[in-house]
Amino acid sequence: MGKPEELPKEVKVIETWPDVDRTLLALRVARATIEMVSAKFDTAIQVAQEGKAKALKITHGRLERMEKVIEDWVTDHRSGFKPGAKSLVLVHGRVGFRKKPAKMRYLFGEEYTLERLQELKLVDCIKVAAPEIVKDQVKRLAADVLLQVGVAIDQAEGFYYELANDPPIVYPDVDDIDTDTDVDTDKKAEDKGTAPEGT
Repeated sequence: MGKPEELPKEVKVIETWPDVDRTLLALRVARATIEMVSAKFDTAIQVAQEGKAKALKITHGRLERMEKVIEDWVTDHRSGFKPGAKSLVLVHGRVGFRKKPAKMRYLFGEEYTLERLQELKLVDCIKVAAPEIVKDQVKRLAADVLLQVGVAIDQAEGFYYELANDPPIVYPDVDDIDTDTDVDTDKKAEDKGTAPEGT
């Protein structure tokens, strides 16, 4: 049995039909290489993403619990803001309330609104091909027109917080951060009804 033919990595000059065929072979090699290397790195990325999610599980849990606690407390104590103020600046950040993105609500159903928009020839508010209501355009209509087409715009206030960059703090070394292979002392203490260390 003879030695297997060496696969070409690249053909730079074509002069004959066999050269064309050899170029096709080189293209096969290149495409196969791309697929194999991509698969190798895709696997590594997936493993890394799973490891990242696993390592941050405890910290994400703490963050979610603290966000709920701070929102509830600030909402209950909003009277501590200065009169007319929407936010309060503290040493390590700002807490406050601001309008959420506007939400559109049909008063008499979507079909009714579509018919009224067509009657009023508000073409910017309708995708003709569908036809379908373009909500972003409807939200820009004047209040009296919104009533005519049977739409209400709801825009409630919601809690937010912003973290400060100063004063600087000493962050934990990444190797010292809890991962889900450790015991979540905060959650364990919470389940037992005792205060976690450091509170």
